[in-house]
Amino acid sequence: PLQMQLQKGMGASESGFYMVIFMVCITAGAFVGGKLIGRTGYYKRFVVVGFALAALALWQIHFDVWVKLALGFAGLGLGLVLPALSVVVQNALPREDRGIGMSLFNFGRELGGAVGVAICAVLFHAALPAGTSHNLASLSPAELAPGFSATYIGMALIATAAFLITLLALKRHELASIHT
Repeated sequence: PLQMQLQKGMGASESGFYMVIFMVCITAGAFVGGKLIGRTGYYKRFVVVGFALAALALWQIHFDVWVKLALGFAGLGLGLVLPALSVVVQNALPREDRGIGMSLFNFGRELGGAVGVAICAVLFHAALPAGTSHNLASLSPAELAPGFSATYIGMALIATAAFLITLLALKRHELASIHT
């Protein structure tokens, strides 16, 4: 929303609409992904596709190409990843350890979000032209562009790394059908 308002000159309502697209697609991706995991019994393909969609969408946003569509793809990708990774944790652990496993998974997700915001802030501020005020409202759209660009490149690289790690490291197992 900050980029849309400060750099692109949108109002709060219009930038909020862009975020609604993102959030609705996260919800739709999580719903569809959860249903398909339950139906097929496999989860790795949804994590791989989800990270790929998120990485491609972030590159698309970086190049400012079809941003609404890119936000939809990013939301859909993250929506596919979230329930699939929860299923991985639940499926990998014995019944008596699933509660602590999910707690640690959620803690890691929250910690990752906090670290991710910090990384994005560092990338953004490091890319602003030297000698400019860090009062964002006082900067011109041209002065803000390198900061947003660096942020999207950083996020796209992280999503690409997550895609590659998932592709190489996540084991492909069918879900356990018998609960002991």
